[in-house]
Amino acid sequence: MINKCLKNKCFFFKHTQIKCVFRLNNYLMHNSKGSLHAKVHNWIDSFGFRLNESQTNHKYKITTNHYFFATFNFFERAKDNDLEKSKFLCFDAYGESIKVKSLLDLQAAFFENISQL
Repeated sequence: MINKCLKNKCFFFKHTQIKCVFRLNNYLMHNSKGSLHAKVHNWIDSFGFRLNESQTNHKYKITTNHYFFATFNFFERAKDNDLEKSKFLCFDAYGESIKVKSLLDLQAAFFENISQL
């Protein structure tokens, strides 16, 4: 199913293809297991998010990654390269910061942002 949706380039910009995107999202939510880091990265890889920038604070051993897709941005922060304990931060459509505690938090902010286009 994932390959079919990705080959058809089912992105949000065409109203008729929204069903395919939601099916892909539903499939990924129910079949992703593991930590929040694993779930988020499975989801962003399927949608084509890009790593914009990565910064490392060597003194405190903190790595911050900035990802984006269209108009949506979010940050991942890991300490001591412990990816299982990564923290995520994104912003809603009004610019308010949201601490991501589950994949659903990130997806809700993402779809709200994309719907504003």
